[in-house]
Amino acid sequence: MVVLTSDVVHTRLQDIKNPTQEAIETMSLWIMHYKDKASIDLIVDGWLNCFKTAGTDEKRVALFYVMNDVVQKAKMKHADMLIPAFQPAVLTAVGIGRKQDKVKLVMKRCIQIFKSRNVFSPASITAMENLLGAF
Repeated sequence: MVVLTSDVVHTRLQDIKNPTQEAIETMSLWIMHYKDKASIDLIVDGWLNCFKTAGTDEKRVALFYVMNDVVQKAKMKHADMLIPAFQPAVLTAVGIGRKQDKVKLVMKRCIQIFKSRNVFSPASITAMENLLGAF
């Protein structure tokens, strides 16, 4: 088994180039395999760093969809550590991604799902909506 390091996380997340369902689900399963706080923190930090440095809208969309898949599955499986770990990173990502129309559209759709399924707290959802601007 490969030891999880920030380099391993970065490499895995950089491999996502297109937001295909298969690529998103494969990455999501890999992320959910890790259950300890240290690994989750490495993954969330790596996810946010990749989002910040993504060179294309498609890359940011793919990364946002990965996070979306992870937090929704975590909600269903009661994987309590993942959602609060991702929450601050998602807020930062929304602040970054709102500048690109394609990314903003995906974020709006995901935030509506988060809201309807109670994935994040109401305060977090409101903060995300405020960052994107009024719906």
